Amino acid sequence: MRCFNHAEDRAVGICKNCGKGICHACLTDLGHGLACSATCEERIQGLHQYNNKVVKYNTSAFCFGIGILFTGFGIYSAFKYTWNEALVFSSILGLLFIFMGWKQVKLTKNKRIGQK
Repeated sequence: MRCFNHAEDRAVGICKNCGKGICHACLTDLGHGLACSATCEERIQGLHQYNNKVVKYNTSAFCFGIGILFTGFGIYSAFKYTWNEALVFSSILGLLFIFMGWKQVKLTKNKRIGQK
């Protein structure tokens, strides 16, 4: 593959945004992808920030969901059956997951505010 700007040079990478081959002279290494121009650089940075935000919120949603599931199971079982160690453990584990999800949301919001 050849560089899209310099046909005589071999491409050493591909732009993460537009997919063009780029040589050493044309590339900008962003640490999480290569860019061929300022426009592509901005788009790649925006995509990287968006992906990070989505992963953090998905982690929070997963923790909340698992926490509600465990806590609900513990409460339901407590009313249907007698309390035992497994049900207590389930309820405590559920509350721990809910706390972890809440903490992740709080950390994500604090980082976002700190970056602006």
